[in-house]
Amino acid sequence: MRCQSTTTVRDDDGACGGDGGGLAIEECESDVQWEWARTLAAKYQSLLGVDLQYQGFREELENMSHMYGRDNRGCFLLVKTNSSEYIGCVGCRRLDDISAEMKRMFILPEYQRTGIGRILAKAIIAKAKGLGYQKFRLDTLSHMTSAIKLYKTLGFVETGPYHSKYTDNTVFFELNLL
Repeated sequence: MRCQSTTTVRDDDGACGGDGGGLAIEECESDVQWEWARTLAAKYQSLLGVDLQYQGFREELENMSHMYGRDNRGCFLLVKTNSSEYIGCVGCRRLDDISAEMKRMFILPEYQRTGIGRILAKAIIAKAKGLGYQKFRLDTLSHMTSAIKLYKTLGFVETGPYHSKYTDNTVFFELNLL
C-alpha cells in the first residue's frame, strides 16, 4: 500500500478531521520526512510527561528509519494538513514473523478529538495487513482513556504483556488482522 497522497483522506463516516479536509497521509521515505517523524515523536514524549527511556526511546529516535523502515518490514506514517503542516504520526514495527507493533501514535493537541487519530490508526492497520502481519499489538498508559477508547472501537482487545519494557500503568492490546 503506497500511502503518499495529496487527496483528502476521509474516515468511513465521512469525517475528514478538523482542518475541513485536505489531509494527506505519507509514508516516511525521505530524510526530511524522517526528521519530521523524529520531531513529532519527541513532541509526543515531551507532552506525555513520562520519560520513555525505559523503552530505549533515544535509540529509537536515532534509528527510526531502520526500526520502522521497509527493509525491516515496517513503516512510519505522517499526516499533514492541506497547508503542508505535519500534525501527527504513527509507526508499525516488526516484532516477529506474524506480529507487528503500533508505536508513537500522536496527533498535535490542537488537532486531537477531530477524527484524525482514527483516520491515522486505520491507515496504519491497513499498512500492517498489507505487510502480511497476522497480529497488531500496542501498549499505552492507563490514563490515556481517549486512546484506549479509540483502540477498542477499532477492534483491539486487551491482552497481557508482550514485552518486558513497561511500567505498572501500561495496558496492552492486540488486533487480529486475519
